[in-house]
Amino acid sequence: MSAPWIALHPSRKNLARHDLETPAALKRFRPPSDPTSMAATTPWVVLGNLLFAIACGAVAVHLISLAWRTRRTPELFLGLGLIFLVAGFSMFAVSGMGRTTVGEASVPLIALGGIAVSLSVFFQCAFAASTFRLGRRWAITMTFLLGFAELCISVGIVYSLLYSSRATPEFTASYLGMFLLRLPLAVSYAWIAIDGLLQYRVALQRQKLGMGDAVLTHRFFLFFIMGTIHCTNWIVSSGLHLQGMTPFNHPLGAASLGVGSTLASLALYLALLPPVRYLDWIKQRNLPSEG
Repeated sequence: MSAPWIALHPSRKNLARHDLETPAALKRFRPPSDPTSMAATTPWVVLGNLLFAIACGAVAVHLISLAWRTRRTPELFLGLGLIFLVAGFSMFAVSGMGRTTVGEASVPLIALGGIAVSLSVFFQCAFAASTFRLGRRWAITMTFLLGFAELCISVGIVYSLLYSSRATPEFTASYLGMFLLRLPLAVSYAWIAIDGLLQYRVALQRQKLGMGDAVLTHRFFLFFIMGTIHCTNWIVSSGLHLQGMTPFNHPLGAASLGVGSTLASLALYLALLPPVRYLDWIKQRNLPSEG
């Protein structure tokens, strides 16, 4: 049975009881049957998810290809992390999460999406550990803990759906779980942003002393940019969630997800797969300080 505060009663005679038992944020959620809730936002949702999938997927394929040729693990970890991230949230979008009732949502797809996102957290943390904290035991431990925490949250979401009424909106049944699901992802991106900034400051000082590499310095800065953008996306998505909305059915969330992920993927592309002209521009720009 579902907990009383997440149970929605479809009959009108129980409407007052529902209003008393449902948190204020959930009362603002409008089911997908309301055309004003979904019809106007569908193009934005599609565009946002397409930008997200194309940008992250393209960078991921390049990274995995590079890792295959060079046998370097950081590129492999990050490439796999992005692939599983795209796969996970694509399955969430297709499953009807946040837009349908529990009975209409595809619980198996939500379960597979949760597994994919859990693997994404693990591999992105593995990238941070192998890039910034190589050989540090606490970094390895944090990688496994965050991946396991994401998997446990995903299991909790599926459990809440299986034990909720089929008439309950999926958003309501998985309200707490979907909020928590974003936290390990946010921590992994915050880790990349913070360590990227710290390494950038160290590399910049070395560069000023004539001992640094301008390309490497710029790469750390781009890691910081990428992590910061994703953390900003997390803040926007979490704020919408607390207001009873999701990135899947709100134009601001879809636009933030699409544009933010595209910019973050561009920063990642320039950091790990920079074009020759871009590298030349960085070197020319830093010639005075190097000389």
